[in-house]
Amino acid sequence: MGENNKVTDLQKQRGWVRLECRVPVHYRIDSEKTLKAGLARDIGEGGVKFEADRRVPPQTILWLAIQLPVYIKPLKTKAEVVSVCETGTVGSYEIGVRFLDMGKTARSRIARYIDEITSEVEGEEDIDETTIEGLKEREVLTVPDIRQVEVKEEKEPDVSALIKEIEALEMIVDEEGGTCQLGKLATLSCRTLKGCPPLMLGIKFREAVGKPLLKKYGLDEKEGKKVMERCKKKFRALGTKYYIRALRKSNEV
Repeated sequence: MGENNKVTDLQKQRGWVRLECRVPVHYRIDSEKTLKAGLARDIGEGGVKFEADRRVPPQTILWLAIQLPVYIKPLKTKAEVVSVCETGTVGSYEIGVRFLDMGKTARSRIARYIDEITSEVEGEEDIDETTIEGLKEREVLTVPDIRQVEVKEEKEPDVSALIKEIEALEMIVDEEGGTCQLGKLATLSCRTLKGCPPLMLGIKFREAVGKPLLKKYGLDEKEGKKVMERCKKKFRALGTKYYIRALRKSNEV
């Protein structure tokens, strides 16, 4: 499991599973009108911990808008601050809150987000040699010989180089030119990306590099779709990175 998406045993003991993440959060103190931007460190069905540029005292009531990557619309809820501490960076604080009056629909959205991340990394269980031999004896499993395996491999396209290229894809934003460049494969206008949530940005990035990559590696649309699905976490990460960058840029203006 990646460093930014871990569920720890200690977090499970709290009653809700907590997932380490990096997703945008907007918050507003109940007594104020200004909506400020933050970045979530972990989230669960019971609450969220996020970074903020101000110290918010415990028991303060907040209104939150959390942009989960798997949803277009942000999750909006009321919350109470339960902890606050400095992050080690000047002017940066870690705010822990518990959700108040959260409906079943909103809570289930968080649960599905956590389940999607954890199910992707858990994968399938390995079958040991003893199990394989037992299945063979019961004629449940048939193991092809070497010649059969070789024929199968020849028919399947080698996409390892393509996946490696996608995983190494870097994003460069040209402020003066107003463009976002994805390696040497595609260049998008920042104007067309403005206001898009992270999930939609990831989809736009995937579509932009899809055709050039399929042409380069000689894959048909069906084969390319399978590869893009395997690399969806990379495109989500690029979308979130661009979103946070644009968010911070707008706050500086």
